[in-house]
Amino acid sequence: MAKLSILLFILAVITYVHAVAVNLKKQKTHKTPKNQKSFDLNDPNNPITVTVQSEDMFCLFLPRNPGQDIGSSEVDAIAFCNNFSPNAPNARIFPDGLVKTMCLDSGPGYVQMTGLIDGSVYLNATDGGGQYDINAPSGAVCHGYDSFVNLIEPNNGRFCIRCCDSSATSSKMCDTSRSTDGCVNIIQGKYEDSADGRANENRFRNVKEEQPEFKACQNPDYKRHNDEARDHEDDDTKLETRKI
Repeated sequence: MAKLSILLFILAVITYVHAVAVNLKKQKTHKTPKNQKSFDLNDPNNPITVTVQSEDMFCLFLPRNPGQDIGSSEVDAIAFCNNFSPNAPNARIFPDGLVKTMCLDSGPGYVQMTGLIDGSVYLNATDGGGQYDINAPSGAVCHGYDSFVNLIEPNNGRFCIRCCDSSATSSKMCDTSRSTDGCVNIIQGKYEDSADGRANENRFRNVKEEQPEFKACQNPDYKRHNDEARDHEDDDTKLETRKI
C-alpha cells in the first residue's frame, strides 16, 4: 500500500512538471496580435525629437502613415522637418506642398513656429486635428528645451509648435492641458489668412499680458526666390560695372 502511494505521488509530480513545461513553452511562442502595434522608441525608424531653429530648420510631429487622423496618431507620431538636422535625428522630410506659410518668433524662454498647411497633402483634410507634446508620443522632446506643445489642424489648414524652457513652462507658455482649444488660442502668433492673403494676429483668450509684435508669415519658397533674385541683381551689377 505504501509503495502504491509513493508511485501515485511520483506520477502526480511528473504530471505537474509536464504541465508547467508546456505552459512555459506556450508563453515563449506567443505572438503579438496583428492589430497590436509594437512601438520601440529606440528604433531609428521612430524619430521623436523635433527642433525649431529658423525658417530653414524646423520640425513638426505628424502621423507616420498618410491619411491618418492626428488624434489616432498621438501615441506613435514621428518627427518631420523641412531639412535634415543632427538636432532631429532620423526625422523625415515634410511632404511636398504640406507647409504653405511659416512664421518664426521667440521670446523669453521659448521659440515658436506658426503657419498654414494644406490639409489635403498627406493628412486627412476633414480631420479636426489634435495635439502632440512631451507625453504623446511617449518620450517626445524638442531639442534644447524642457517642454513643447504642437498642434496640427488639417481641416482649418493651420499648424503651430512652441518649445519652452523651464521658466516659460512654469508660466504656462507651453500649456498642454488645452488640446481642444486650437492653435489660435494656445499659441498666439500670426497665421496667414488663406482667403485674402492678410496676416491675422491671434491672441490667447482671457490673457491680459502685453502681446509682442509678430513679423509676417513667409512662404517656404520666399527665401529661395529672394536669394535667386539677389544673385541675379548682383550679376547685373557686375555686368554694368564691366561696361563702365
